[in-house]
Amino acid sequence: MTIVHALFVPKGTIDKSGFMVAALLLIALGAGTDVLSFTAPMLGPALFFVGLLFAYCWVALWIKRFHAAGASGWWTVLVVLVWIILESIVMFTIIMSSGLEMETLISGDNAAVQAAMTEAAAQAAIPSLIGSAVVSLVVALGLNAILPDGRYKSEGEAASPD
Repeated sequence: MTIVHALFVPKGTIDKSGFMVAALLLIALGAGTDVLSFTAPMLGPALFFVGLLFAYCWVALWIKRFHAAGASGWWTVLVVLVWIILESIVMFTIIMSSGLEMETLISGDNAAVQAAMTEAAAQAAIPSLIGSAVVSLVVALGLNAILPDGRYKSEGEAASPD
């Protein structure tokens, strides 16, 4: 199976090692996209669509991994929810620890709020990049380790004995 097939076609299965190769590639590409968004903010709209493409690749990858474990691909919805919750907690923690004052946010002074948010985003750029990569790695490693490996093969291959 090629990496393109692994990332863009949700049908079939993928074993643990193939999953991890594709997951590490997606994590690295996501980190690169994050760096671009910090260094070239004018690319923001284009990077949004690249992010959607990466999200599709993650979904296709998880569907294949669940199929390989003999489970429904719909379990991917749970993975996405866990991922969103963990990512939100990490990002909230990073932003709030960057020195953003709640008094500034509720002051009603729009210019001060915008300046404070811009400064907090600049201070949180590297920690948020690392936090995002760590959350992705934890979810990918954790759930990949739990799921059994390759009980079912893709079309045309004989199923391996249990």
